[in-house]
Amino acid sequence: STVSSFDWFSNSTAFEEITEPVFPIPEERFRFHDHSEIPGLANSNT
Repeated sequence: STVSSFDWFSNSTAFEEITEPVFPIPEERFRFHDHSEIPGLANSNT
């Protein structure tokens, strides 16, 4: 069976604006590519 989860908000729901991520993702986790490499990435099996 499938379990669904919903978050319900009302007019009394308060949100706090944050300017920095709570759990920052280190930039070294990303490998940025030149635009010319994108078609090759789309066709990769890895």
